[in-house]
Amino acid sequence: MRVAVGIVALSVPWAGCTDSTIFLGEDVVSPTQGVDPGECGFEDGDLAGFGYPGETELTPDEGGKVQIVEEGSDFSALVGEDDLWFHGRRALLLRSNDLGDVLSVGVITTMAFVPRRAVFVVDQLSEVGEDGIALELRVVDAATWDVLEVHDLPIHTGGYVPELGPGHDEIEGFPEITHFDGEPGSFVRETFDLGRYREEERRIRVQLRQHTRVQDNGFFTLLDNLCDGVPADPVDGV
Repeated sequence: MRVAVGIVALSVPWAGCTDSTIFLGEDVVSPTQGVDPGECGFEDGDLAGFGYPGETELTPDEGGKVQIVEEGSDFSALVGEDDLWFHGRRALLLRSNDLGDVLSVGVITTMAFVPRRAVFVVDQLSEVGEDGIALELRVVDAATWDVLEVHDLPIHTGGYVPELGPGHDEIEGFPEITHFDGEPGSFVRETFDLGRYREEERRIRVQLRQHTRVQDNGFFTLLDNLCDGVPADPVDGV
């Protein structure tokens, strides 16, 4: 069952956060209290918050790619991602496989939790827009894995435009991607109302799924600050 999406998307940068681990709300606090930004990201450098402690990369059954990537590193066949500014040093990458197979899907699912705040936050920065990427958020029952909600997410580049690498052919349908005219970008925040599960004290999991829409081009989506609650404003200079 596909449910109407209840999202507030803010097209503003969320820079300066010092992220560490995914915060899934097991501690009871006020729903309006800001979550420590150090508890919302991937600075520990592994996928422990998804049940894979010590792992930095995995291939889900759906064949896509899930990876912790570092700011300044090269993780795309296109050019420019090494200039992106992360919240901290690391973010989560989802994409189809290295061959860019449309049928391969990057899938990651949180550990089970009971929402303790009014909203669940996702910060996103994608390599291209909706013509090239499909991104989906599912809410599933923690015990049965029944799908409770499905949201087709808007794709946010935050202004980012990659460039073609040396010898890379132009990509049909993406005239903005050239050898010369790349642009930087910023993460965009979306919030999801999970209040009904908080009221029911129901244990759920949040699952994110991403794949390319363009065969042979495995465009990436970066995610950060996956939080049960809104991260508090970081301290200046942190």
